[in-house]
Amino acid sequence: MNHLVRSRWYLSTALLLILSLAFYSAFSPIGYADDLQQKKEQLQNVQKSIEEKKKQLNDIRREKADLQNQLAIIQQNLVQSQEQLNKAQKQLSKLEASIKIKSEELDAAQKRLNDENEIFKKRVVAMYKSGPMGYVGVLLDSNNFLDFLSRYEIMKRLIKYDKDLISQITMQKEDIARQKQELIKQRNEVASVKNAIERRKKEISIQLASRSGILRKLNMQEQTYKSQIEDLSNESEQLTAIIKKLQEQAAQRKNAVRFAGGKLGWPVPGVYDITDPFGPRYHPILKVERMHTGIDIGTSYGSTVVASADGRVIYAGWFGGYGNAVVIDHGDGISTLYGHNSSLLVKEGDMVKRGQAIAKSGSTGLSTGPHLHFEVRKDGVPVNPMDWLK
Repeated sequence: MNHLVRSRWYLSTALLLILSLAFYSAFSPIGYADDLQQKKEQLQNVQKSIEEKKKQLNDIRREKADLQNQLAIIQQNLVQSQEQLNKAQKQLSKLEASIKIKSEELDAAQKRLNDENEIFKKRVVAMYKSGPMGYVGVLLDSNNFLDFLSRYEIMKRLIKYDKDLISQITMQKEDIARQKQELIKQRNEVASVKNAIERRKKEISIQLASRSGILRKLNMQEQTYKSQIEDLSNESEQLTAIIKKLQEQAAQRKNAVRFAGGKLGWPVPGVYDITDPFGPRYHPILKVERMHTGIDIGTSYGSTVVASADGRVIYAGWFGGYGNAVVIDHGDGISTLYGHNSSLLVKEGDMVKRGQAIAKSGSTGLSTGPHLHFEVRKDGVPVNPMDWLK
Protein backbone atom coordinates (compact mmCIF):
# COMPACT_ATOMS: atom_id res chain seq x y z
CA MET A 1 0.00 0.00 0.00
CA ASN A 2 2.92 2.38 0.66
CA HIS A 3 4.15 2.03 -2.90
CA LEU A 4 0.62 2.84 -4.12
CA VAL A 5 0.57 6.05 -2.05
CA ARG A 6 4.02 7.02 -3.33
CA SER A 7 2.89 6.31 -6.90
CA ARG A 8 -0.03 8.69 -6.53
CA TRP A 9 2.24 11.33 -4.95
CA TYR A 10 4.75 11.05 -7.78
CA LEU A 11 1.98 11.33 -10.37
CA SER A 12 0.45 14.38 -8.68
CA THR A 13 3.88 16.02 -8.33
CA ALA A 14 4.64 15.42 -12.00
CA LEU A 15 1.36 16.96 -13.11
CA LEU A 16 1.85 19.98 -10.84
CA LEU A 17 5.36 20.50 -12.20
CA ILE A 18 4.10 20.39 -15.78
CA LEU A 19 1.38 22.92 -15.01
CA SER A 20 3.81 25.15 -13.12
CA LEU A 21 6.28 25.09 -16.02
CA ALA A 22 3.56 26.06 -18.47
CA PHE A 23 2.24 28.81 -16.15
CA TYR A 24 5.73 30.17 -15.54
CA SER A 25 6.50 30.30 -19.25
CA ALA A 26 3.27 32.14 -19.99
CA PHE A 27 3.34 34.83 -17.29
CA SER A 28 6.94 35.13 -16.03
CA PRO A 29 9.45 34.92 -18.89
CA ILE A 30 12.12 36.73 -16.80
CA GLY A 31 14.28 34.09 -15.16
CA TYR A 32 12.41 31.26 -16.93
CA ALA A 33 15.46 29.99 -18.82
CA ASP A 34 17.54 29.84 -15.61
CA ASP A 35 14.88 27.88 -13.73
CA LEU A 36 13.63 25.69 -16.58
CA GLN A 37 16.56 23.24 -16.52
CA GLN A 38 16.24 22.70 -12.78
CA LYS A 39 12.50 22.11 -13.10
CA LYS A 40 13.00 19.69 -15.97
CA GLU A 41 15.56 17.73 -13.94
CA GLN A 42 13.09 17.51 -11.07
CA LEU A 43 10.39 16.41 -13.50
CA GLN A 44 12.70 13.79 -15.02
CA ASN A 45 13.40 12.33 -11.58
CA VAL A 46 9.70 12.17 -10.82
CA GLN A 47 8.96 10.57 -14.20
CA LYS A 48 11.61 7.92 -13.54
CA SER A 49 9.89 7.13 -10.27
CA ILE A 50 6.57 6.85 -12.11
CA GLU A 51 8.17 4.46 -14.60
CA GLU A 52 9.41 2.31 -11.73
CA LYS A 53 5.87 2.10 -10.40
CA LYS A 54 4.62 1.08 -13.85
CA LYS A 55 7.20 -1.73 -13.87
CA GLN A 56 5.95 -2.81 -10.46
CA LEU A 57 2.48 -3.04 -11.98
CA ASN A 58 3.78 -5.46 -14.62
CA ASP A 59 5.61 -7.42 -11.89
CA ILE A 60 2.33 -7.77 -10.01
CA ARG A 61 0.66 -9.11 -13.14
CA ARG A 62 3.42 -11.70 -13.63
CA GLU A 63 3.26 -12.69 -9.98
CA LYS A 64 -0.49 -13.08 -10.26
CA ALA A 65 -0.05 -15.39 -13.26
CA ASP A 66 2.51 -17.46 -11.30
CA LEU A 67 0.17 -17.72 -8.33
CA GLN A 68 -2.67 -18.84 -10.57
CA ASN A 69 -0.43 -21.59 -11.98
CA GLN A 70 0.48 -22.67 -8.45
CA LEU A 71 -3.20 -22.67 -7.54
CA ALA A 72 -4.01 -24.93 -10.49
CA ILE A 73 -1.24 -27.36 -9.48
CA ILE A 74 -2.43 -27.49 -5.86
CA GLN A 75 -6.00 -28.05 -7.02
CA GLN A 76 -4.83 -30.95 -9.17
CA ASN A 77 -2.88 -32.40 -6.23
CA LEU A 78 -5.98 -32.15 -4.06
CA VAL A 79 -8.00 -34.13 -6.60
CA GLN A 80 -5.29 -36.80 -6.83
CA SER A 81 -4.99 -36.98 -3.05
CA GLN A 82 -8.72 -37.44 -2.69
CA GLU A 83 -8.68 -40.27 -5.23
CA GLN A 84 -5.84 -41.98 -3.35
CA LEU A 85 -7.69 -41.48 -0.09
CA ASN A 86 -10.82 -43.11 -1.51
CA LYS A 87 -8.75 -46.04 -2.80
CA ALA A 88 -7.04 -46.51 0.56
CA GLN A 89 -10.40 -46.40 2.32
CA LYS A 90 -11.72 -49.18 0.06
CA GLN A 91 -8.65 -51.30 0.82
CA LEU A 92 -9.14 -50.69 4.51
CA SER A 93 -12.77 -51.76 4.37
CA LYS A 94 -11.81 -54.92 2.47
CA LEU A 95 -9.11 -55.83 5.00
CA GLU A 96 -11.44 -55.23 7.92
CA ALA A 97 -14.03 -57.52 6.31
CA SER A 98 -11.38 -60.22 5.80
CA ILE A 99 -10.26 -59.89 9.42
CA LYS A 100 -13.83 -60.29 10.59
CA ILE A 101 -14.22 -63.50 8.56
CA LYS A 102 -10.88 -64.84 9.82
CA SER A 103 -11.88 -64.09 13.40
CA GLU A 104 -15.14 -65.99 12.99
CA GLU A 105 -13.34 -68.96 11.42
CA LEU A 106 -10.75 -68.88 14.18
CA ASP A 107 -13.45 -68.90 16.86
CA ALA A 108 -15.17 -71.90 15.22
CA ALA A 109 -11.89 -73.80 14.88
CA GLN A 110 -11.05 -73.07 18.50
CA LYS A 111 -14.45 -74.42 19.58
CA ARG A 112 -13.91 -77.64 17.61
CA LEU A 113 -10.46 -78.01 19.08
CA ASN A 114 -11.84 -77.54 22.58
CA ASP A 115 -14.55 -80.18 21.96
CA GLU A 116 -12.10 -82.71 20.59
CA ASN A 117 -9.69 -81.95 23.39
CA GLU A 118 -12.42 -82.76 25.91
CA ILE A 119 -13.00 -86.14 24.21
CA PHE A 120 -9.29 -86.88 24.28
CA LYS A 121 -9.11 -85.97 27.98
CA LYS A 122 -11.99 -88.29 28.78
CA ARG A 123 -10.28 -91.10 26.90
CA VAL A 124 -7.05 -90.54 28.83
CA VAL A 125 -8.95 -90.54 32.13
CA ALA A 126 -10.69 -93.80 31.19
CA MET A 127 -7.37 -95.40 30.31
CA TYR A 128 -5.93 -94.24 33.61
CA LYS A 129 -8.83 -95.71 35.59
CA SER A 130 -8.51 -99.09 33.82
CA GLY A 131 -5.30 -99.71 35.71
CA PRO A 132 -1.71 -100.40 34.72
CA MET A 133 -2.64 -103.20 32.32
CA GLY A 134 -4.60 -100.86 30.12
CA TYR A 135 -5.55 -102.41 26.78
CA VAL A 136 -3.83 -105.71 27.59
CA GLY A 137 -5.95 -106.25 30.67
CA VAL A 138 -9.10 -105.76 28.66
CA LEU A 139 -8.03 -108.50 26.23
CA LEU A 140 -7.04 -110.95 28.99
CA ASP A 141 -10.46 -110.61 30.58
CA SER A 142 -12.04 -112.14 27.43
CA ASN A 143 -14.41 -115.09 28.13
CA ASN A 144 -13.47 -116.99 25.02
CA PHE A 145 -11.55 -116.68 21.80
CA LEU A 146 -14.43 -115.07 19.95
CA ASP A 147 -14.80 -112.53 22.72
CA PHE A 148 -11.04 -111.98 22.52
CA LEU A 149 -11.23 -111.23 18.78
CA SER A 150 -14.15 -108.90 19.30
CA ARG A 151 -12.36 -107.02 22.06
CA TYR A 152 -9.18 -106.91 20.00
CA GLU A 153 -11.01 -105.34 17.05
CA ILE A 154 -12.63 -102.75 19.31
CA MET A 155 -9.35 -101.94 20.97
CA LYS A 156 -7.62 -101.60 17.57
CA ARG A 157 -10.27 -99.18 16.39
CA LEU A 158 -10.06 -97.27 19.64
CA ILE A 159 -6.27 -96.97 19.36
CA LYS A 160 -6.61 -95.77 15.76
CA TYR A 161 -9.25 -93.27 16.80
CA ASP A 162 -7.02 -91.96 19.59
CA LYS A 163 -4.09 -91.74 17.18
CA ASP A 164 -6.19 -89.93 14.57
CA LEU A 165 -7.62 -87.63 17.21
CA ILE A 166 -4.14 -86.71 18.46
CA SER A 167 -2.99 -86.08 14.88
CA GLN A 168 -6.08 -84.00 14.11
CA ILE A 169 -5.67 -81.94 17.27
CA THR A 170 -2.02 -81.35 16.43
CA MET A 171 -2.87 -80.23 12.87
CA GLN A 172 -5.65 -77.98 14.10
CA LYS A 173 -3.31 -76.39 16.60
CA GLU A 174 -0.78 -75.74 13.85
CA ASP A 175 -3.50 -74.35 11.58
CA ILE A 176 -4.83 -72.11 14.33
CA ALA A 177 -1.31 -70.85 15.01
CA ARG A 178 -0.86 -70.09 11.30
CA GLN A 179 -4.21 -68.32 11.17
CA LYS A 180 -3.22 -66.28 14.18
CA GLN A 181 -0.01 -65.21 12.45
CA GLU A 182 -1.95 -64.35 9.29
CA LEU A 183 -4.42 -62.39 11.37
CA ILE A 184 -1.57 -60.45 13.01
CA LYS A 185 -0.08 -59.74 9.60
CA GLN A 186 -3.39 -58.47 8.27
CA ARG A 187 -3.89 -56.33 11.33
CA ASN A 188 -0.45 -54.80 10.72
CA GLU A 189 -1.46 -54.11 7.14
CA VAL A 190 -4.63 -52.42 8.34
CA ALA A 191 -2.61 -50.31 10.75
CA SER A 192 -0.22 -49.35 7.94
CA VAL A 193 -3.15 -48.36 5.70
CA LYS A 194 -4.65 -46.31 8.50
CA ASN A 195 -1.36 -44.49 9.03
CA ALA A 196 -1.10 -43.79 5.31
CA ILE A 197 -4.63 -42.40 5.30
CA GLU A 198 -3.86 -40.16 8.27
CA ARG A 199 -0.72 -38.87 6.56
CA ARG A 200 -2.68 -38.17 3.40
CA LYS A 201 -5.31 -36.33 5.40
CA LYS A 202 -2.61 -34.13 6.91
CA GLU A 203 -1.15 -33.45 3.46
CA ILE A 204 -4.57 -32.47 2.16
CA SER A 205 -5.07 -30.15 5.13
CA ILE A 206 -1.71 -28.48 4.44
CA GLN A 207 -2.57 -28.10 0.76
CA LEU A 208 -5.94 -26.61 1.65
CA ALA A 209 -4.26 -24.12 3.97
CA SER A 210 -1.73 -23.25 1.27
CA ARG A 211 -4.53 -22.79 -1.27
CA SER A 212 -6.39 -20.47 1.08
CA GLY A 213 -3.25 -18.42 1.63
CA ILE A 214 -2.67 -18.11 -2.10
CA LEU A 215 -6.27 -17.02 -2.64
CA ARG A 216 -5.91 -14.34 0.03
CA LYS A 217 -2.68 -13.10 -1.55
CA LEU A 218 -4.31 -13.06 -4.99
CA ASN A 219 -7.17 -10.99 -3.66
CA MET A 220 -4.79 -8.49 -2.08
CA GLN A 221 -2.75 -8.24 -5.29
CA GLU A 222 -5.96 -7.82 -7.27
CA GLN A 223 -7.03 -4.89 -5.09
CA THR A 224 -3.62 -3.27 -5.50
CA TYR A 225 -3.79 -3.80 -9.24
CA LYS A 226 -7.23 -2.20 -9.46
CA SER A 227 -6.00 0.80 -7.49
CA GLN A 228 -3.07 1.24 -9.86
CA ILE A 229 -5.39 1.03 -12.86
CA GLU A 230 -7.39 3.82 -11.27
CA ASP A 231 -4.17 5.84 -11.00
CA LEU A 232 -3.48 5.33 -14.70
CA SER A 233 -7.00 6.47 -15.54
CA ASN A 234 -6.45 9.57 -13.42
CA GLU A 235 -3.24 10.19 -15.35
CA SER A 236 -5.19 10.26 -18.63
CA GLU A 237 -7.74 12.66 -17.14
CA GLN A 238 -4.94 14.88 -15.85
CA LEU A 239 -3.44 14.92 -19.34
CA THR A 240 -6.65 16.46 -20.65
CA ALA A 241 -6.48 19.16 -17.99
CA ILE A 242 -2.77 19.82 -18.66
CA ILE A 243 -3.24 20.23 -22.41
CA LYS A 244 -6.22 22.53 -21.91
CA LYS A 245 -4.28 24.65 -19.40
CA LEU A 246 -1.18 24.83 -21.60
CA GLN A 247 -3.29 25.83 -24.58
CA GLU A 248 -4.93 28.61 -22.58
CA GLN A 249 -1.51 29.88 -21.48
CA ALA A 250 -0.02 29.56 -24.97
CA ALA A 251 -2.90 31.65 -26.37
CA GLN A 252 -1.86 34.51 -24.08
CA ARG A 253 1.60 34.72 -25.53
CA LYS A 254 2.29 37.41 -28.12
CA ASN A 255 3.48 34.89 -30.63
CA ALA A 256 0.63 32.46 -30.03
CA VAL A 257 0.00 30.21 -33.01
CA ARG A 258 -3.25 30.14 -34.96
CA PHE A 259 -4.73 27.00 -36.49
CA ALA A 260 -4.44 27.27 -40.26
CA GLY A 261 -7.62 25.29 -40.79
CA GLY A 262 -8.28 22.39 -43.14
CA LYS A 263 -7.30 18.76 -42.66
CA LEU A 264 -4.34 17.52 -40.64
CA GLY A 265 -1.46 15.71 -42.30
CA TRP A 266 -0.84 11.97 -41.77
CA PRO A 267 1.69 11.63 -38.89
CA VAL A 268 3.70 8.66 -40.30
CA PRO A 269 4.36 9.15 -44.01
CA GLY A 270 3.83 6.01 -46.05
CA VAL A 271 2.55 3.93 -43.11
CA TYR A 272 -1.25 3.63 -43.00
CA ASP A 273 -1.88 0.46 -40.97
CA ILE A 274 -4.32 1.37 -38.15
CA THR A 275 -3.96 -1.40 -35.57
CA ASP A 276 -6.40 0.05 -33.03
CA PRO A 277 -9.09 2.67 -33.80
CA PHE A 278 -10.53 5.48 -31.68
CA GLY A 279 -13.19 4.48 -29.15
CA PRO A 280 -13.89 2.03 -26.31
CA ARG A 281 -11.69 -1.06 -26.21
CA TYR A 282 -10.30 -3.82 -24.00
CA HIS A 283 -6.83 -2.60 -23.04
CA PRO A 284 -4.22 -5.24 -24.09
CA ILE A 285 -1.99 -4.56 -21.05
CA LEU A 286 -4.29 -3.30 -18.31
CA LYS A 287 -6.92 -5.95 -19.15
CA VAL A 288 -9.83 -3.55 -18.54
CA GLU A 289 -12.43 -1.82 -20.67
CA ARG A 290 -11.48 1.82 -21.20
CA MET A 291 -11.65 4.58 -23.79
CA HIS A 292 -8.97 4.57 -26.48
CA THR A 293 -8.46 8.32 -26.92
CA GLY A 294 -6.62 8.12 -30.25
CA ILE A 295 -5.61 5.75 -33.02
CA ASP A 296 -2.65 3.33 -33.10
CA ILE A 297 -0.63 3.21 -36.32
CA GLY A 298 1.51 0.09 -36.67
CA THR A 299 5.13 0.96 -37.46
CA SER A 300 8.58 -0.52 -37.31
CA TYR A 301 11.11 0.76 -34.78
CA GLY A 302 12.53 4.12 -35.81
CA SER A 303 9.90 5.18 -38.35
CA THR A 304 9.80 8.95 -38.84
CA VAL A 305 6.94 10.75 -37.08
CA VAL A 306 6.00 14.19 -38.45
CA ALA A 307 3.88 17.12 -37.25
CA SER A 308 0.34 17.05 -38.61
CA ALA A 309 0.20 20.85 -38.84
CA ASP A 310 2.12 24.01 -37.96
CA GLY A 311 2.32 24.73 -34.25
CA ARG A 312 4.31 25.02 -31.04
CA VAL A 313 5.66 22.08 -29.04
CA ILE A 314 4.10 22.49 -25.59
CA TYR A 315 5.39 19.19 -24.22
CA ALA A 316 8.25 16.88 -25.21
CA GLY A 317 9.41 14.14 -22.86
CA TRP A 318 8.32 11.14 -20.86
CA PHE A 319 4.62 11.12 -20.04
CA GLY A 320 3.66 8.03 -18.02
CA GLY A 321 1.77 5.41 -20.04
CA TYR A 322 2.32 7.40 -23.27
CA GLY A 323 6.10 6.88 -22.95
CA ASN A 324 8.18 9.40 -24.90
CA ALA A 325 5.51 11.84 -26.10
CA VAL A 326 5.21 15.10 -28.02
CA VAL A 327 2.24 17.47 -27.69
CA ILE A 328 1.83 20.21 -30.30
CA ASP A 329 -0.50 23.20 -29.91
CA HIS A 330 -1.85 24.21 -33.33
CA GLY A 331 -3.89 27.12 -32.00
CA ASP A 332 -7.64 27.69 -31.61
CA GLY A 333 -7.88 24.84 -29.09
CA ILE A 334 -6.51 22.20 -31.49
CA SER A 335 -3.65 20.00 -30.29
CA THR A 336 -2.11 16.70 -31.32
CA LEU A 337 -0.27 14.08 -29.27
CA TYR A 338 2.32 11.57 -30.53
CA GLY A 339 3.04 8.76 -28.04
CA HIS A 340 5.30 5.69 -27.46
CA ASN A 341 8.25 7.14 -29.45
CA SER A 342 11.73 5.66 -29.18
CA SER A 343 13.35 9.11 -29.42
CA LEU A 344 12.29 12.76 -29.72
CA LEU A 345 13.63 15.25 -32.30
CA VAL A 346 12.07 18.41 -30.82
CA LYS A 347 11.92 20.08 -27.44
CA GLU A 348 9.37 22.11 -25.56
CA GLY A 349 8.91 25.61 -27.06
CA ASP A 350 10.02 24.65 -30.59
CA MET A 351 7.97 25.99 -33.51
CA VAL A 352 7.32 23.21 -36.02
CA LYS A 353 5.97 23.08 -39.56
CA ARG A 354 3.52 20.66 -41.09
CA GLY A 355 5.41 17.51 -42.17
CA GLN A 356 8.48 18.32 -40.04
CA ALA A 357 10.10 15.30 -38.35
CA ILE A 358 9.47 15.46 -34.60
CA ALA A 359 10.20 11.89 -33.34
CA LYS A 360 11.11 8.30 -34.13
CA SER A 361 8.47 5.66 -33.46
CA GLY A 362 8.97 2.99 -30.80
CA SER A 363 7.27 1.09 -27.96
CA THR A 364 7.90 3.09 -24.78
CA GLY A 365 5.39 3.38 -21.93
CA LEU A 366 2.42 0.99 -21.77
CA SER A 367 2.90 -0.61 -25.18
CA THR A 368 2.84 -4.11 -26.65
CA GLY A 369 4.97 -3.33 -29.71
CA PRO A 370 6.26 -0.58 -31.98
CA HIS A 371 3.51 1.84 -33.04
CA LEU A 372 2.48 5.49 -32.89
CA HIS A 373 -0.38 6.49 -30.62
CA PHE A 374 -1.85 9.61 -32.29
CA GLU A 375 -4.42 11.86 -30.63
CA VAL A 376 -6.30 14.96 -31.71
CA ARG A 377 -7.83 17.11 -28.99
CA LYS A 378 -10.24 20.01 -29.26
CA ASP A 379 -10.15 22.26 -26.19
CA GLY A 380 -8.41 19.42 -24.37
CA VAL A 381 -11.10 16.83 -25.19
CA PRO A 382 -10.09 13.80 -27.34
CA VAL A 383 -11.85 13.59 -30.73
CA ASN A 384 -11.66 10.96 -33.47
CA PRO A 385 -8.45 11.67 -35.42
CA MET A 386 -9.93 10.14 -38.58
CA ASP A 387 -12.36 13.08 -38.78
CA TRP A 388 -9.38 15.47 -38.96
CA LEU A 389 -6.83 13.60 -41.05
CA LYS A 390 -6.32 14.07 -44.77
